[in-house]
Amino acid sequence: YVENVLPIRNQPSLILTIGVPGSGKTTWARMRLTDRYSSNCVAADDYFDKFNRGEFNVSLLSKAHNWTQQEIFKRLRTGKNAVVNNTNTTLSEMYIHVIK
Repeated sequence: YVENVLPIRNQPSLILTIGVPGSGKTTWARMRLTDRYSSNCVAADDYFDKFNRGEFNVSLLSKAHNWTQQEIFKRLRTGKNAVVNNTNTTLSEMYIHVIK
């Protein structure tokens, strides 16, 4: 990952996990963040846990990714480091998090 690219004091870091389901992305992210910052790790799966009783529904996937993006930007705007804990297997999936 790339951290603090620009010489801006207190610049938050955006970390993107990449990998197929079950490859250890969540485990890696949890090890990277202490319990104090675990809420800064956001995944589309969290949307389903929070709003759909933990049940995956492909018709809600777009909503889940939009929610993830909003949650990540909230954290970055307040100066917190954030982890986008999705598969991020294509550039377009990653691009939406870094264009703003």
